[in-house]
Amino acid sequence: FTNTLACPQAAAMRHEGLPIADGGAGPQDVLIFVADVTVPDHTVILPGERFTKTWALQNAGSVPWTGRRLVRADDELVISLRNAHGQLQPLLDSHLDSLGRSVAVPTTLPGQLVELSVEFAAPLENCSVASIWRLEDAQGRPCFGARCFLQAVVTVIGG
Repeated sequence: FTNTLACPQAAAMRHEGLPIADGGAGPQDVLIFVADVTVPDHTVILPGERFTKTWALQNAGSVPWTGRRLVRADDELVISLRNAHGQLQPLLDSHLDSLGRSVAVPTTLPGQLVELSVEFAAPLENCSVASIWRLEDAQGRPCFGARCFLQAVVTVIGG
């Protein structure tokens, strides 16, 4: 992926070229991925290193975000590639350990930016690992569809 926010249904780029996703609360519920604030994807990490991944998002719609959570979705989603036979093959079959499974999203009014952070611990062996996260509403439903997620991908290399 070239961007942390992967939303095939929102392939058209708007808002100064940043990826967007329309949400479950209707067309007025809009998320824009702004930046990887810390630890860009494909960062090299030392074995056992603890680090904080922070994403910056903007509520670009007219619906306030209240009661939402950033939730780990590794059990449901896999980063994969379609092979020549049309079958999906996982690119990364191991997950990056997070120190929690969810993070509360503070109330975010239309137009506001929010930074969401997750603490991770790298495995002890050399490998590439990922963790996949999505925003859910207070009822546990994905806010921006099952195909819209944030990811942390790192390569662990020991010296």
